[in-house]
Amino acid sequence: MLTEKYRPKKFEDIIGQREIVDSVSKLIKSKDIPSMLFVGPPGCGKTTLAWIVARERFPKSWRTDMIEFNASDDRGIDTVRNNIKPRAFGKGEKIIFLDEVDNMTHDAQAALRRIMEDAPNTTFILSANREYKLMDAIKSRCAVYHFNKINKDVVLNYIIDILKKEQIKFVGNKDEIMKSLESLTYTTRGDLRSALNTLSSVIVDNEFHPEFIVQNEKPKHIQPALKQAVGGNIEYSVQLFEDAYLVGKYTTEQLIEEFYEAINELDVSNEIKARLYINLREVDDSLIRGGTPLIQFIGFLYFAYVAPHLKGVIT
Repeated sequence: MLTEKYRPKKFEDIIGQREIVDSVSKLIKSKDIPSMLFVGPPGCGKTTLAWIVARERFPKSWRTDMIEFNASDDRGIDTVRNNIKPRAFGKGEKIIFLDEVDNMTHDAQAALRRIMEDAPNTTFILSANREYKLMDAIKSRCAVYHFNKINKDVVLNYIIDILKKEQIKFVGNKDEIMKSLESLTYTTRGDLRSALNTLSSVIVDNEFHPEFIVQNEKPKHIQPALKQAVGGNIEYSVQLFEDAYLVGKYTTEQLIEEFYEAINELDVSNEIKARLYINLREVDDSLIRGGTPLIQFIGFLYFAYVAPHLKGVIT
């Protein structure tokens, strides 16, 4: 896969996060590294930077001295007590990397906080997409770094460079090829991992066909669906969303991201946007607790339908 083949292995290879990379590369030269929290959207380099920190800290043994957990899968307090705690208090200096720590339960975060306080030889690196889901006590024990989406022009130039390195043959005229690549960078919204995964899926027999990008695009119905709901046409709004949901094969995380982007692009007052952001956060919480995605998102569209008419102070 292109994502693994071209994953950066040195600080200077990371693209789009220069200030963070410069800061972290200096930070890890100290004798005692503080725990770190990497916050930002998917595919912007959080996991890659954590791996590079481990490589730099333990050049010969980073694969054994870095212990990785996907907190999205191992999110409960039992995982913290039975798996993370014994390793954190084990002998020798080590790094424990917890990916998607924002999906951990409140009890699990509370238990983790105590371990972070007391484990003498362990540096924690946490990554999260949504900072607001983390306890303040967790954040206060970390150096916090906020990652940005990678600029679409940077992504575009990067994938063109990879296509050249791979000696991929382009099939079609130049305008069609560039239009399809620009569409890819737009739809992946700064997620370099997603862009490379999509690129891998459309290269057949060492050839790049622009029409394959079009076939892989998700229906662009999320923004229109929200716009229709806010504008008062709830029936058409729900229809647009159901079409996108059934055909697009979105994950719930992708839908949350799409709706956040859609709110940002709405031509409405900041007060209405604030109400929508707050309600979408509640939808996100409900989904984590096991809510049904289709019901939750349609409920959000109905809230968007009434949001312009609500009165009162936002709390």
